[in-house]
Amino acid sequence: MAIHESKQYIWNPNTLTWDEYNNQPNSHASSASTYGLGSTANYGHVKTINSLTQSSHADGTALSAYQGYLLEQNKTPKYASIVAISANTTLTTTHVNAILFVTGAYTLTIPASTFTAGSQITIVRTGTGTVTITAASGVSLNGTSAGSKAISTQYKMMTLICYSTNVWYEAGV
Repeated sequence: MAIHESKQYIWNPNTLTWDEYNNQPNSHASSASTYGLGSTANYGHVKTINSLTQSSHADGTALSAYQGYLLEQNKTPKYASIVAISANTTLTTTHVNAILFVTGAYTLTIPASTFTAGSQITIVRTGTGTVTITAASGVSLNGTSAGSKAISTQYKMMTLICYSTNVWYEAGV
């Protein structure tokens, strides 16, 4: 190994001649694959992409840090609010992605044709008395038409997920 005094770079004469080493371009930016593409198996140059529209991996591309940030932000549901429930209540879209603290023995009703697929509602029984979740006519809850679920233990919770219009499932059951 030899060090050229003016550049302070390490030169290995076994891989490059001094002229080849000394004449390397300062910029490797290129729209072509001149310098070797990185892949899942090999190190190399990659083009940074800033979208998630690609259907599969392509050699020579890598997600930008911003896309990693977006994926991290969207991997867990974010709750819009915490809502105290202190009466019998018909659920609405304002309850979607909220945590409902139910303070007593109340009934929460899931009405028909109100929610879209992916809607989530989390219910926590904070008070005494059983909290009943009832599906209105035409609504399926855990595969039972117009069914109901109950939370009978204080500080227990239940998350309901809308699978499609009028079809709800209890998460974790």
